[in-house]
Amino acid sequence: MREQRQTAYHAMIRADMRQTTFAEAVRGQATGWSNSLPPELTAEAKEVNGEAFAALSLIELCGPQSVLDAAKELYSLGGNMGYVYSRPSDQTGETDPHYEVYSRHVDALKAFREAAREALGYGEYTVWYSSP
Repeated sequence: MREQRQTAYHAMIRADMRQTTFAEAVRGQATGWSNSLPPELTAEAKEVNGEAFAALSLIELCGPQSVLDAAKELYSLGGNMGYVYSRPSDQTGETDPHYEVYSRHVDALKAFREAAREALGYGEYTVWYSSP
């Protein structure tokens, strides 16, 4: 069970890395009145988010609930980053949604890693990174 969980958690972290990389790649690329991405980037977004959903589904199978809850938040924010980042930065208004979603994502990644470490019996650790 521990090995299956470790594999599932690793899949989630890798999928999140792809979502984050995609978000950076599409920064400010949405165009037109609907702020849509070109078809090839829309297809890539579906692929990247599909990979993250598959990883989330693995965690749903092997749990525990605390890790699943943290993974759901990470999955949601990872996908939301691509959406928010693709919008032009001049649409930020009073608060910068790019920074807000980034900050929430960093917190979600930390929470997921902590829940995964606890489920795997690794104990506490100190976060060594400042960004995903």
